[in-house]
This record gives sequence, C-alpha cells and structure tokens, in this order.
Amino acid sequence: MPITRRHTIASALALFLAPAVVRAADAANSLGAPPAIEVYGRFEAVAEVALSPNGNRVAMVMRKGDDRVLVDFDLTTQKTFAKPLGKAKVANILWADDERIAVVTSTTGSLDGFAGYAREFSQVVVLDLARDKSFSLFGTHQDYFPVVGGAVSVIDYKGRKMLTAIGIRRVTYTLQLLRFDPVNGNSAVITEGNRYTNGWRVDGNGHPVIRTDFREDLLKNTILIDDGSGFKEAYSDKGALDNTAVSGIGRDGKSAVIYFQTGERAHRYYNLASDGSVTGPLDKEFAGDCFALYHPATRFLSGFAYQSYGADEYDFEYFEAEDQSRYKAVKTAMGDYRSASIAQADDPNKRVVYSEGFDDPGSYFFMNLATGKAISIGQQRPDLPPEWVAEKRSIRYKAADGLEIHGYLTLPPGRSAKALPLVVLPHGGPQANDDASFDWMSQAFASRGYAVLQPNYRGSSGYGQAFVEKGYGEWGRKMQTDLSDGVRYLASQSLIDPRRVAIFGWSYGGYAALAAAAFDPEPYRCAVAGAPVSDLNLMMTMEGMDSGSQRSGPFVYWKRYIGADKAKLNEVSPALHADKVTMPVLILHGTDDTTVPIIQGRKMADALKAAGKPVEMVELLREDHWLMSEEKNRVKVLELTIAFVETHNPAN
Repeated sequence: MPITRRHTIASALALFLAPAVVRAADAANSLGAPPAIEVYGRFEAVAEVALSPNGNRVAMVMRKGDDRVLVDFDLTTQKTFAKPLGKAKVANILWADDERIAVVTSTTGSLDGFAGYAREFSQVVVLDLARDKSFSLFGTHQDYFPVVGGAVSVIDYKGRKMLTAIGIRRVTYTLQLLRFDPVNGNSAVITEGNRYTNGWRVDGNGHPVIRTDFREDLLKNTILIDDGSGFKEAYSDKGALDNTAVSGIGRDGKSAVIYFQTGERAHRYYNLASDGSVTGPLDKEFAGDCFALYHPATRFLSGFAYQSYGADEYDFEYFEAEDQSRYKAVKTAMGDYRSASIAQADDPNKRVVYSEGFDDPGSYFFMNLATGKAISIGQQRPDLPPEWVAEKRSIRYKAADGLEIHGYLTLPPGRSAKALPLVVLPHGGPQANDDASFDWMSQAFASRGYAVLQPNYRGSSGYGQAFVEKGYGEWGRKMQTDLSDGVRYLASQSLIDPRRVAIFGWSYGGYAALAAAAFDPEPYRCAVAGAPVSDLNLMMTMEGMDSGSQRSGPFVYWKRYIGADKAKLNEVSPALHADKVTMPVLILHGTDDTTVPIIQGRKMADALKAAGKPVEMVELLREDHWLMSEEKNRVKVLELTIAFVETHNPAN
C-alpha cells in the first residue's frame, strides 16, 4: 500500500478547513522568492489528532492564528462538527467513547497550599459536539481542586468506555483515582492514596496495577503492586534523584516494568513482581537509545523501540508477530518518509499515521491496513512549498578533547553548500537533543540563505548516560566549546564562511548564546538569546524556592548538572561578566515564562547596559517559555531575530 503523496484522497476535512490544509504542492511559489517569515512562525495547522475507538471518526485540533478549533470528522458519512476553543492551550485530546472527545488543556496559575511560583496545571473537559453537550472533570466537585493530577486514560469498564483521572483533594492534598462516565459525568472513586502517593498505572480495564509513593522527609521511593489481592510493597529505594522508575505494566498484567538508573542494572528494563522478585533485562543489549512500548488496549508491555546513536528514526520491535507486521506495513506505505502511528482504533488495522520527510514538513493520514485505504487528513504547514523544505544533514565531528559530537546541518534551498553564512542553534534542555524532524526556527533561517548548525553537545540525551554525564559541570565550558568546535569543523570542510557566523538559542540555548558572547566569542559576530538563564546562582536559589526544598528532585538534579560551588557558578554566569561582551546581543523573553523567569533576561540586559554594551531587550507579552501562547509572538521572534542577524551577519 505505498502512498503517492501527490495523489492521496482528499478528505472532507480538508475541504471544511480550506485553505488551512491545502496540499503544499498546490501552493505557488518560486525558488527565487522565499516564503514569508510568518509561514515558518505560524503555529502548525494541526495541533492534536485522535481516532475514535470504532475507527470511524477523527478528532483534530486545528489552529488558525491564536484560536483553536476542535473538529470531529466522520470518515464514513463525511459529516463534520466543529467547536471553537478560543485561545485554550490544548495539551492533548482523546476519544472518551465513540461519540465524545476529552480535551486536556494547560493553564498557568497557583493553587493554595502548593509551594513555589506559578506553574502549569491540567484541566479536562468532555465534549459531545454532535449534541452540543459538555462537562468538566472535577469542575463541579467541591472536594477537589479544579485540576487533573496526572494523565487521563480511556478504559473498557464492563463493556463500556470510561475515563480515569486523578483528583487532588482540597483538605488533605491526597490523591484519589476516579472513574468517569463520559455520557453524564458521573464519577466513582476507584482507589485512594495516602499522603505520600504520587500516582498509579492503570490497565485497559481501569484496574490500578501499580502505585508509587514518595516520602520526601525520608527521600524514600516505593513501588507497590496489586496482583489481585491488594497493593503490596514490591520495591523501595532512597534518594532525591536516580530512583528506580516505573515504566509501565508488565506483559502478565500484574507486574511492573521498571528502569534502573544506577548500579549494575542501570539503564535497562526489568520486570518487578508483587513479591519483589526482579527478572530481566527485558530489552536487548544495544548501543543506542531505547524505550518500552505498551499495547494501547491492554496497557501491557508489547515491545521496545531502539535507535542507534545518531540515527534519524527508532526501529520498533514488538513481541507479537501481528503487531510487528502492522508496523512494517506502515513503514512500507510511507516509503522514505519518517513516520509513526500516533493513534489506533480498537481494530488495530485502523490508525492515524504522522509522517514527514525531504519535501514534507508534516502530514497526517488515516490508514486501514486491512483494506489498503489511505486518506490524507491534514498537513502541518500547507502553505510551505515542498521545494522550500530545506535539506537537513546528519553530521559528526570531534570536539577539541576528542569527544565525538553528532548534530544536524540544515542547508539553504537553492544555494550550493559552500562558504555559507552560518547560524549556530543549540537546543534547550540541556538534557535533550535535536533530531531529523522539521524545525521551524532552523528552516526559517535556511530560507534566508543561512546554513544552520544544531549540535547535540555533551550533556545531550539520546547518546547514553555517559554522554549526559560528560556535561556535568560544563556549562560555559566544554559544553560551550562543543559549539564553536562545530563551527571550526564546518569551516574545515569549506561548507561555511568562518567570518560570517551568528548564534541563536532558546532556554539553555539562550544561555549558550550569552555564554558565547561572554566566554567564547571568537567564531561569532552577534548573539540572540531567547528565555536565557544569565545568573546560575540565582537560578539555583529560585529552583529551591519553586520546588519547596533543596532536597527535592529538581533541585538535586540541577545541583548535579551545573554544580554547587557558588564561585564556579559565578564564573560561568554571563550576567556577571557583561564587561567581556564585545558583540551585539538581542534578548527575547516571555513575560509569562514559569520555567526561566523573565528576571534572568532582564538581569543580563541591565548588566550589558550598565557596561555600555550593545544590547536590545524585547519582552514578549503573555508568552510562556515554549512560545506556545500567542502566534504573533512566534512570528515576532523570527522577524526580530532574522532582522538582527541579517544586520550584523548578512547572508549575502
């Protein structure tokens, strides 16, 4: 069932939302005239996709500007229902049953009794678009805070679809696991935790198989399993960090799949029975990244996905032959395009597949593997012509100390890969990584004639724990020179002009841009820092306040990653070394950023101004850390950044 992308069946959904999901191939543009900057800065047209249990209906959250629209499209009757969601920040959607859709939204705020600054909370509303009815989980329950304390799941309960969700009790602040009827909103308590309980793992029938507790006073992490005779403690360890993690429910439905983070069993998956016995490892020995797969109906372990270091995709290996056959059928249909099944009906042959590749910034398809039917149901960037999807190459180079660094180089369309101007774009995290997927920031710069380097510097995830640990204590040091070593490598290959290099990053990448200006300026002509950390000791102080304790996991994590020596942290805090900066700096920061508060950006801007250095500071009103609040802010970020870089590091 190979898919011919230029001749797929157009769905009624595409007609309903025209021109939002017009095929990119139909959008007229010449290679000589790049698309407008807003084409890259706009939110993706499709935010979330879900498939009904019977496989007959697709729900999608479509974006038009800052507004979201929930669309319910019937694949059999071609009928479409839609409901405006306004500016709600939709985090997820799922079918509560074959008629109703649960919409999970994120909101920024604070709750009485919770330590720290404002944070993100989840709320859930169940919508019946055809009947124009809705209700909110915990919205009218006076005993609970009006938020959901964990993931929402769809279960099969006595022959009917139900929802499970965790509620936070107002008086005791303890958690309860509840079951909700999607038809009328009636709820029932399944189980209640004690004051240390932080969550459950529920099987496909709504039975809580695993419970986890954490006692902060003792730093004790406990895993409890119910094998049918009630919860029993199966395992415990101590520490604010590196606790043995629960991955999911075992293949037998009455055990836990756990992941050790220290010791001889570190970074492997094992089976934990209710009697405390541990068997495994379950995953194969593999020099790369790995994660566990779980069956969408039973929630039991169903296989593992493996990715060699530096590979563009994961390879899925299922235990059951039928699951493996369906996986291979999807990959065959998608050809050379990267793809993944993102939603599945009760009939596993019916699924929604997302794919992207060399001329496609992202498309969604409904597929029926039994009939060979494939329907195009939406595109992420329908107004981006395929010839303007820039090539993204996988590259490797050696850092100054010999460590191999993997990353990606995006090349400008229509230009030869020789002596190009360069923008270095380090990712955030920093324990994260860039991959082969479409990246709106790098693609925007490539459309303006720049090559873009995205290095997965030491400390990045995806290359093993040893590689992560090589980043410990290296903020502003080797993590920084890994970036400039990449510039020197590209120059040695004659791919870029070493005299025309800029750096732009967000979050940790914003810190790296400031650190480049202060500590490693040689390769760069200018720096753009988005949502940057500028004072590491201030960051640690605020992290301790936000998490409520310097014994908390988040605080201990950052203490390990960046260090605890205040003098050494001051040495690599750009705001304390503004006098060393010689290049123009642009700082961008959202006023609603709860991850890196705007005080960090303001402190750097004030320090540069006091030192008489060239700096511009732009505050993005009502914007969060992830640039997901207002579309105009994303476009503004690109317009300001590209204009700044073109002024100080012209592409031509």
